[in-house]
Amino acid sequence: MRGAVRFYFMQFLFGFGRHVPLVLTSGLVFVLVFVSDVNQAFGIRNLIWHEDEVKQGAVGFALGVVIVQTLLAGYLLETQRTPSGDRPSVSTFGPALTYGVGILACMLITGLPILWAVGPHWWTIIYGWPLVLGFAVAMCLYFIGVTLLPRDAASKSWVTRLGHHLFEGLAHIKLLHVPKAEPIDMPVHGIACVAMLFSVLVYVSVGAGPLMLFSPLVGVFALLGILVAGFGFFQYFLDYVHPALAMLMVGLIYMGGVSRYGLRYPDLEKFYSQPVPLSEYSPSRECDLLTADAIQFCSEKRGPYGENQKRPLVVVCVSGGGLRAAAWTTAVLNKLEAAFVKYVDDNGQPAPVDFPCHIRVIAGASGGMVGAGYYVANLPNPPPSPLERFDSYRHYDAVTADCLTPIVHAMTYHDIRSVFSPFGRPRDRGQALEAAWTESMRGVLDQTFDRMREGEKAGWRPSLVFSPMLVEEGRRLLISNLDLRGVASNDGTIIQEDRDLQTDPTIPARKLVNRFSYESIEFIRLFPLQEVRKSFRVATDARMRASFPYVSSAPTLPTEPR
Repeated sequence: MRGAVRFYFMQFLFGFGRHVPLVLTSGLVFVLVFVSDVNQAFGIRNLIWHEDEVKQGAVGFALGVVIVQTLLAGYLLETQRTPSGDRPSVSTFGPALTYGVGILACMLITGLPILWAVGPHWWTIIYGWPLVLGFAVAMCLYFIGVTLLPRDAASKSWVTRLGHHLFEGLAHIKLLHVPKAEPIDMPVHGIACVAMLFSVLVYVSVGAGPLMLFSPLVGVFALLGILVAGFGFFQYFLDYVHPALAMLMVGLIYMGGVSRYGLRYPDLEKFYSQPVPLSEYSPSRECDLLTADAIQFCSEKRGPYGENQKRPLVVVCVSGGGLRAAAWTTAVLNKLEAAFVKYVDDNGQPAPVDFPCHIRVIAGASGGMVGAGYYVANLPNPPPSPLERFDSYRHYDAVTADCLTPIVHAMTYHDIRSVFSPFGRPRDRGQALEAAWTESMRGVLDQTFDRMREGEKAGWRPSLVFSPMLVEEGRRLLISNLDLRGVASNDGTIIQEDRDLQTDPTIPARKLVNRFSYESIEFIRLFPLQEVRKSFRVATDARMRASFPYVSSAPTLPTEPR
């Protein structure tokens, strides 16, 4: 018992705990797997406890590899301050296995109270047997590596020779400070090399292989294992140059931010070389936008309403909430459409109503606009009367298809590397999201505003109003085919200061109109070229409106200031 307490304090708290990156890595794995407030909020839970058992098992194995890398790095760093004779060892397991099992036990003892308090759904691990199995396989390989392999004649074991080759090769690099390692540690150094190479192989394989072959978290955890192994290497061989490495890292991150327009919208690429001055923006600039008078809302017969006969006008406001809001919007609009087609009048006679043709404007927030954009862009051109299409299940499946996997994949294999690139990012996770929508929705959201304009003008296609927020100042960016100058600016009259002019009936009152502020900026007036309307897609608008911090990127508009 005394030895266990001594191990907890000396090896775990004041040994392993001194290496902050190793502690943070272990804590991150713990939080991602067990703390429901985190993994449910960001959708990580669905990637970890994947419904595909093979993918879930692969995630469990990748998790185990991260823990193995952490234990190997912790043990090898511990060998620098503890001679072989003073290391804790149980029976014939050897110090490396004793250290690994002991650290895992200490993590469990320390984390259980926290788990019980912040992870009320920890019991779901019972139903995630593939994850547990994959993790157990990785742990078994670690136990085999640090017990059986080193026993094979210390001087002849292939892992031992690999460790010797590592030290002999590094000894020729003058920049490195290669300490003298004890022979008993050479097999563990060899196993650490194998684990590092395996993590690199997995990371490259997941990035180069088919996207749906693995959960993207396999690549994330492989990258985390590489970073842990890298930390262990630099801490062991380059301890004295840590300040220089920190400065180098800061410099690389700074270089990654040199490009003022690193994250871009491809549909606006031609403007980034010559940004649009915001000082020249005017809400009065004439553009070919649709006014209320230009829309022929009642020009055609629709259901029980004849030509040029007034009919009910519907305005739809959708709420935000990510994929759930998109699914809800799609389901409700399709349900209303189907219900109105089956409508009967007071006399019990069928009186089908074309519900979409009564909708004039749809506006709203975030994920709701994704579902609304898909619904509007998917309307047939021109629609029959009454509208007859009841494939609502296919629409629902298209909107709720997995789009988190390509986002995390792009984040791991494009965005992280681009952080250190001064040349911008040719592809980011926002573009990956648009590509996922294109695939799941069969290109419906790839329609441009110019293509949708004629249907809006004819009165049968609802007008979409996307209103993403400019994070620099809090104003909205109104993206629509409608003329929204009255919404974009706050105008009013100035009360005349000269009282005589106000009271003298012989002098006509002056009507001085003043523009108090720009509440919003209209996208088409900001980028008035016709090519923009012909290239800017609904998918990009929906992505701008549904951007979520850290999950989807926040590109900059080609304006000055940006």
